[in-house]
Amino acid sequence: MSMDVLVIIFSLFPVCSNKLELGYIMDVSGSMGEDNYRTQREFVKNVTKTFNISPQHTQVGVITFSDDAFVSRKLLHTGSAL
Repeated sequence: MSMDVLVIIFSLFPVCSNKLELGYIMDVSGSMGEDNYRTQREFVKNVTKTFNISPQHTQVGVITFSDDAFVSRKLLHTGSAL
């Protein structure tokens, strides 16, 4: 399934207002290439938009990896850092 199809599917749903912790694991290795990295990042942004990001609702975290894993964003309660 292509990223475009997944983004369309997620955009059909109303914003989720349930409390949850949403985590992403992103490949940032050089083998991904710049275009694939941008596609991956846009996917994360578009999916995250479907949630109500706040301390009372959804918190978001990001782990990136290449040779090693790194917590890029601890669980955030604002979407502004993504």
